[in-house]
Amino acid sequence: MTLSVIYTAGMRARRLVSLLLLLQLGRRFTAAELAERLHTSVRTIHRDVTALVDAGVPVQADRGPGGGFTLPSAYRTRLPLTIDEAQALLLGTPGAAASLGLGALLLDAQAKLLGSLPADMRQAARRAQELFHVDDQRWFTNPDEPELLAPLASAAAERRVVRIEYERRGEPEAELLEPLGLILKAGVWYVLSGRADPARIHRVSRIRSIDATGQRFHRPGGFDLAEAWQRSRDEFETSRPELPVTLLAGRDDLPALRAALDGSVRPSVRVGGPAPDGRVEVGLTFERLEHAHADLLKLGGAVEVTQPPELRARLAATGRELARRYA
Repeated sequence: MTLSVIYTAGMRARRLVSLLLLLQLGRRFTAAELAERLHTSVRTIHRDVTALVDAGVPVQADRGPGGGFTLPSAYRTRLPLTIDEAQALLLGTPGAAASLGLGALLLDAQAKLLGSLPADMRQAARRAQELFHVDDQRWFTNPDEPELLAPLASAAAERRVVRIEYERRGEPEAELLEPLGLILKAGVWYVLSGRADPARIHRVSRIRSIDATGQRFHRPGGFDLAEAWQRSRDEFETSRPELPVTLLAGRDDLPALRAALDGSVRPSVRVGGPAPDGRVEVGLTFERLEHAHADLLKLGGAVEVTQPPELRARLAATGRELARRYA
């Protein structure tokens, strides 16, 4: 069996399980809604529903306006997970589960999930599991596993207000926190808190202490952690300072320019029209002058900054210093 066939079979097995779990939420889904949730086509959803029915799952299909797919309210797959195992499974990645002390429970939950699948789906899922592994840790960095992650998660689960000391600019500041949920972003843990929209973001590793207050808070009605995180993240990214930079580069140098830039450049390299000498004008947006200097210095003389003057002057001064050093 080829790699592509194994991958396709594994993806279909995972999609069928996800489809079954969605239908077990007790509400009616249209084919379009299921296709959007599972990132596939409506035609594929109809094929997957047929496969579930052939496997003995009593999916009900209602046609016409207001129709869709449902399961009988009493129907449940036989998957005897404990509460802790279910929580570990829903975390999604081994790194997140391990940081919260749920790594072993995640393995148990996955074993039970595999055991509940039909034989052909179980075989395809095992092959996919053998071929693909997600490592969300960045290169050359230590895992971000703050000591206070577990008690903060407990406070979020029990909706307890906590008093924290948070490090800002090297100094601890006391504040009250209503932890709404935890997010693992690029190997770093954050906590979303407060009633504001967007909610506040705190990096967990900068929390120096947590103390109980004896108070509880009410989670906002209809609150969705993923949507709230996206709004807060977008607000954070757009509120950062911006430094527009214009430079000239040969078209052959554009790949090296893109490779030299880090995440501080937003949103991308904007290539303009040709200059009189045949080079093209490129527009960039950095967060700070220091970031622009560090990134563009890697390219030596392959690019020429035209704006802002202070960046051009700093690069020129660095070039003169290097020439004196290595003369």
